[in-house]
This record gives sequence, structure tokens and C-alpha cells, in this order.
Amino acid sequence: MQNLSKNNINILHKWYKLFQKRQKILPSKEAKYNWEQIKSLGIPMRKQENWKYISLNEFFNNHFIDAIYCNISKKECNSLSLKLHAYKLVFINGKYSSLLSDKKLGYWKIKTKNQENHQLTKKLIIPDIFAYLIESLRKEMITIFLPKEKKENIPLYLLHINQGSTKENTLATINYRHHIELNNGSTGKIIEHFVSKNNFQAYFNNTRTSIILNNSAKLKYIKLGFENHNSYHFGYNDIYTKKNSIFSSNTIMVGSKINRNQTNVKINGKNSNIIINSLLIPCTKNTIGDSKTYIEHNKSNCISRQLHKIIVHKYGKGIFDGIIKVKRCAYKTDSKMINHNLLLDKLAEINTKPQLNIYTDDVVCNHAATIGSIDSNQILYLRSRGISYQDAKKMIIFSFFADFLESIDCKILKKIIFLRIYEIFQNNKNIKLL
Repeated sequence: MQNLSKNNINILHKWYKLFQKRQKILPSKEAKYNWEQIKSLGIPMRKQENWKYISLNEFFNNHFIDAIYCNISKKECNSLSLKLHAYKLVFINGKYSSLLSDKKLGYWKIKTKNQENHQLTKKLIIPDIFAYLIESLRKEMITIFLPKEKKENIPLYLLHINQGSTKENTLATINYRHHIELNNGSTGKIIEHFVSKNNFQAYFNNTRTSIILNNSAKLKYIKLGFENHNSYHFGYNDIYTKKNSIFSSNTIMVGSKINRNQTNVKINGKNSNIIINSLLIPCTKNTIGDSKTYIEHNKSNCISRQLHKIIVHKYGKGIFDGIIKVKRCAYKTDSKMINHNLLLDKLAEINTKPQLNIYTDDVVCNHAATIGSIDSNQILYLRSRGISYQDAKKMIIFSFFADFLESIDCKILKKIIFLRIYEIFQNNKNIKLL
């Protein structure tokens, strides 16, 4: 088991204690089913393809405790919240806070469910031990619904505030489970925002969101992971689309010690259009940014576009693993996947693996991946125009992700993301040229 210490060989027993505690409070056959899946999959090891570039030794060396619901004042909540014109739902350590959330939500319908829902939890698009762990340990499921032919112009803003443990080698375990469904002809926008209450407490944030887009539904989805360096964030999004639906997703993850984001899409309706973009910045020492995508074309005349960018600094590691699968009946598929990576020094690492699995003719599918560093000639050119060395580097870095920012249609969000990235590089004086 990855040469773990004796304490960590029994990691399943650590999680089983949390599972037993959950079962005493909220008994569930579904949770038991998912726990059996965890046991059958076993602890991830480096020899497994999905985990070959990630060492979980440090992660497993922790003691796992159940995160408790902590009190957060409205003032604290507002200080952590983005200043957006949106309907706001607040979650604290995985639990919905009705006191801090908006009461009026436009056309959006929200329900908190504790009961079982086998249809949504048993059929993971890609089986994964941590996705099953969410289903085993979650205390509630939030369902978000947009009724038929309703166009909601005001975004739904999901603010996740997380507080961890101050004890050494202890991770508070937080599990989020959301289900989103847009009925026929409806249109909406959702922003998920993950933040830490402070910069030092440690926690393991495990999230899963399933999304169903019915016929002619349109959803813009944005995920922002701005958590502290003592946190771990594993995120799983499963998206199912029906005919004439449009789904666009923009994900940016910075801060956490390990950011692992898996986006899976099953295109189950003709004439659907999918856009998946991501930006990962593992720029703090020994951090990992891991982006995985799986797009399955099951119907004809569908389009999918992907743009994934990673910026890696000293001792950081970036990973991209993307699969486009085109089934036999999905003729006239048009699918593209691009991964660009920027190394900021010699001690940064990138691993990229774009893949095409095509089982039919009459398709247009391609992928591309690049890995590069800051060009000294570009630095020289900018410096000859009177720009300082540090400013020249920052200009090149910011231009690298400019097209990602352009894919976001909200000016306020663009500014927030830009300032967040600027803050990272402004505080990091040790970025050197290769």
C-alpha cells in the first residue's frame, strides 16, 4: 500500500469509523452499498494508472475526523463571499445554512434530502474510491432544480465555507453532495465557490455534483477553488445531457495542497454542445494540480470543446488526463481537446495524457498538448521596451491564461479571478526563469 506506515495501512479502518458514526445517526442501505464499493476498490496505489503521478503518503498519514458544523456570523460570511448579483446558498463544512442563505431564489427550486436516491449515486460514470466515500459519509444531498422553460438570468451562487482542524496530522473530513437538474427548455447559471475560513486549519474537502440537462436546456457552470494550502480538494462532476442541450464549464483551482478535479460527461442526446475549460495553478511548494476529463459521445451531430491550462512553479506538479470516447452510433461528432502547460522553473513537473477512443467513421476529433517555459527572447523583447524583469515575466504568465478568462462572460468574475492569480504571483518573489 504505497509503502505507508503501520498507522496508515489501516486507512480503511479510519474511514470505517466515520462510516459507522454516520450509520448510527442516519442509517442507509445506499451508504452501505457505497462502502462495499470502497472495500472492493481498495486504497489507491501509485501503480494504478489514475494515481501514478500522485503520492498520497502524506495524506494518509493523517488522522481523519468528522468535520463539525461551526458557527459563522453574517459578517464573516460576507467577508468571504464574492460581491456578485446572485442568489446565494451558503454551506458550512458540507452542511446547508438556511440562516446565511437567501430566501428568494427566483425560479430555482432547492431541496435538502437525507433519504436514499439509488439512481443518482450507484451509477458513477467513472468509479472512484473517493466518489464512493462521499456517498458513504454524506449527511445530506442538496437538489437544485430549474422548471420547464424557465430562463433565470440571475446566477445561483453556492458558497462553501470550510473550517478544518488545528490538531497536528488531523484532517477534518467534509463531504458535499449536490444534484442539479434543468428541465426542458430552461436556462441558468451556477457558480460554485470553495473558500477556507482561515489560512492554517487542515481539512479534506470531498465533493460530488451530478448534473442532468434535459432537452434544449442550457447551463453555464463555474467552479472556483480558492482554499488554503493545508487543505485537500477532490472534486467529481458527472454531467448527463439530452438532445439540443448546451453545457459550458469553467473551473479554476488554486491553493490546496492537492487539487484533483474529475469532470465526466455523457452526451445522450443529438445536437448537444459541450464546453469544458479549466485552469490549475499549483504554484506553492509541493502542491499538485490534477485535472481529469472523460467525454463520451453517445449520439450523433454533437460538439465538444475542451481547453485545459496548468501553470506550475517550483516543486509543484501538474497533471492532465483527458479522454474523448466516440461510440459507434455517434457519427458526425466534432470534438477537440487542448492542454497547454507552462513551467516556471526547472523543478516544476507536468504530466499530460490526452486520448481519443473512436469507434465510428465520419467524425472530426483531435487533441493537442504543449509543455513550455517562459521564453528568454520574450523577456528580452519586453525589457528592451523599458519593462522590468519581474513585470515582463508576469505579463507573459498573464497572457498565457488570457483566453481562459475570455471564456468567462461575467466581467466581475474575470476581475476576481485575475486579482486572485495576481495575488499569488505578487506574493511569490522567487519565480525564476528557466
